[in-house]
Amino acid sequence: MRLESPLESTNTRLKRCGIVGNTVPFASRYMPEDLVLIFRTLAVLDRVADRSLSRFIHAAGEGEADMAKAIRRVATSLNQLTYLSGGAVSASEYDAQINREVKKILNFELKLGREPKGGFFGRKRLWCSLRDYFKSPEFNLIFVKALGEAGTSDTHRWKRSNPALKATLHALELPGDVWNNAKIFRQGLFSPYIANERKTLDMPNCI
Repeated sequence: MRLESPLESTNTRLKRCGIVGNTVPFASRYMPEDLVLIFRTLAVLDRVADRSLSRFIHAAGEGEADMAKAIRRVATSLNQLTYLSGGAVSASEYDAQINREVKKILNFELKLGREPKGGFFGRKRLWCSLRDYFKSPEFNLIFVKALGEAGTSDTHRWKRSNPALKATLHALELPGDVWNNAKIFRQGLFSPYIANERKTLDMPNCI
């Protein structure tokens, strides 16, 4: 099982992966559940953001002056973009699940500021992405440039050098994983900086 998307234009990164045809195939190690998530993400972006992730993020963060709230709004919006269709999907249920997603996507409306009832537990890929967008010297340059091209009026506030952004990074959550409880991490990386060490580290928690 795989998804295919039309190739919109020449892409050197795809060429390096040997993808040179008119379609681009997608696959995942978690099949077929991730196929549903990928389908939802691409279809929603196609419907509401002209196939642009940066335009989607721009719509989520624009207009919110409080940087901490803007970060949480972006996280909430990305959660709605992909994870709301989460849950185990068997091969026999795949077609029915896709049909249900189509109905949801046709009625998709971005709900700004509405965080999931159960919090963001299990959303480590979401937080890893945002961490890199905001803190990475390489990715932040690309992120800020993309937001400007998407129509963001004040891209400076999203630059990693902006003190206001640095002061509100507590709004990010640690992209936790069960591997954080492995001895090599707990004793080698975390323990020297933790008082009253417990048998397990509760991840993810706010930074």
